[in-house]
Amino acid sequence: MRYWIGVTKRRDIVFESIKSTWWCVPSKALAGDQLLLYCPSKVDNELKGVFAVYVVSENPSVTHPMNGTCQSFGTGVDKLFYVSIKHRFQFLKRVQFETMSRDITLSSLQAVRRKFQGTIFPISKGSFERIVELGSEAVLRNEEVPKRRSRKR
Repeated sequence: MRYWIGVTKRRDIVFESIKSTWWCVPSKALAGDQLLLYCPSKVDNELKGVFAVYVVSENPSVTHPMNGTCQSFGTGVDKLFYVSIKHRFQFLKRVQFETMSRDITLSSLQAVRRKFQGTIFPISKGSFERIVELGSEAVLRNEEVPKRRSRKR
């Protein structure tokens, strides 16, 4: 399983908890991957930050008829492919850029270093878990919030 942060300017996702929708992912994404969605302040300053977790529902396919939708997105390094995604849970407390840029675990993420200028960024499992922890006041939707793992001291 892989973990991603997607930057969305799609108002339908930002303002509503859509249970099933689509996203553009690199070829190395797989069904079951976890996708955090981030709303930039330019879309809505009050709703900015990481706000939801979605699950990639299908493997990317070069033959998907909707791949053309993804042509204008991406970094240019890796072509993006159209996939369906399903809503897992919504954060009540959005994890904002400022919080991530001050966090020792998250400040070195490519997405944070690039100030979320891009469509989708890979992140580690540890970074995913840290973002979930920071936004831990989650409104449960389709399944439980991942349990925080205990840290041995």
